[in-house]
Amino acid sequence: TSTASIKGASPRVNAEVYLTTAAAELQLSGVKLAHERDISAKTNRTVRFQQTHAGLPVLGRSVAVRLTPEGQPRLAVLDVARDLAVDPTPAFDAATAAAMAEVELGETLSRPPHVELAVVPDQGGRLVYAVTVLQGSTRERRYLIDAKVGQVLRSYPTVKHALGRVYRVNDVGTEDVTLTSLVASSPQRLNGWNGNLVVT
Repeated sequence: TSTASIKGASPRVNAEVYLTTAAAELQLSGVKLAHERDISAKTNRTVRFQQTHAGLPVLGRSVAVRLTPEGQPRLAVLDVARDLAVDPTPAFDAATAAAMAEVELGETLSRPPHVELAVVPDQGGRLVYAVTVLQGSTRERRYLIDAKVGQVLRSYPTVKHALGRVYRVNDVGTEDVTLTSLVASSPQRLNGWNGNLVVT
C-alpha cells in the first residue's frame, strides 16, 4: 500500500508514519514496536522494528519496512505475535537465571553471562530469561529459561561463522533453508533481495 512520505523526514519517521496509517490493514492493532535499525541498500532503505510487550523484546518477532529513495513505503514484511497477555513480572531474579544456565552448561563460567528478560511468542506469550554464556567464544550459547517456573525451555548456539545459517524469517520460529543463490565462482558470497544484500 502506497502512502505519501514526509519530505525531508528520516527513514525511521516515514516508516513509522506508514505503520501508523496502515495499522488496520496490517493488523497491527495492539502490537507494540520499537525501532531497531536502518539498513542501507543500493536503491532502498529498510527500517527494522523489534516487537515488544510491556517494554520487553518479543524474541523472533519484528517488522521491516522498505522505502524508496524518496521515502515512500515499497514493501512491509511482518512477523508479529498478536494477543500477547503474559504478565511481565518474573518469579526470580536475573542472578538465579544465570546460575541455572551455568548448571545447564555443566561448567563454571569465567565471566558473567548476559541476561535479558524477554517474551517468547507462544500460547499468549511466555516470559523468559534469555541467558547468553561464553560470549565472544566459538562456544557462545543462549539459554531460554521460563521466568515463572524456572524451566530451561531450549538452548542454541549463537556464534556466527562465515558459513552461517539462513532462515526464512528468524532463528526462533522458522527452520533452516537451503541456499539457492550462492555465486559458484565465489562460495563466500551470498546475494539476495534482488541484489540489495551482498555478504562476502
